[in-house]
Amino acid sequence: MTQSFTRFPAVAIAGVGLALTLAACGGASGSSSSSSSSTSVSASSAPSGSSTSTPSAPSASASTNAPAAAPISAPSSINIPSLKEGSSLLTLGATANREIVVPDDKHADQAGWFTGSPTPGAVGPATIVGHVTSSRGGAVFYHLAQIKNGAKVQVTLKSGKVLTYDVYRVASFPKDAFPTQAVYGNTSDPELRLITCGGSFDPATGHLRNNTVVYARLSA
Repeated sequence: MTQSFTRFPAVAIAGVGLALTLAACGGASGSSSSSSSSTSVSASSAPSGSSTSTPSAPSASASTNAPAAAPISAPSSINIPSLKEGSSLLTLGATANREIVVPDDKHADQAGWFTGSPTPGAVGPATIVGHVTSSRGGAVFYHLAQIKNGAKVQVTLKSGKVLTYDVYRVASFPKDAFPTQAVYGNTSDPELRLITCGGSFDPATGHLRNNTVVYARLSA
């Protein structure tokens, strides 16, 4: 299973659009990293119809006016009561070579918080990603596309605090036309983005054609 992301500074999302797509769900996993048993995937410099390409990340200078994330405890788990889905959260980071580690097939039942995005509870769109399928069948976000507006998403921090977000939009975007700004544009309040693969199956690539993106606002 291969999923592609773009490396970016920790505060970049709050100020400019970040291009992050899940290139694929399903199939065999890659090698594991020592930090989170995840696959390291390269990011390309421009959008492409290929299942392994992602748009470029914003430069550090582009985000100098972005508000920094508040010093909030890191997230430890996610729960979506209406879907009866959730998991403990992996910590997903990026390498010096513009690569981000993403959950491998062994960990497809766990979602992960991307540390380049704001911490849940801080201003900006905190980003949690997960697979929709794995080599064993459904994965952690198998039913994510079925979530409804108004549904609750709970993120528990390592401090024990539980944050509740209200879903206000669910969208499906082609991977080769991912709307960077619409997904990762600056927000004035704490928000959440949940992302997985979706859409129809492309037999030519063996992957789903779209990304499902859930938008939610912090409510409690």
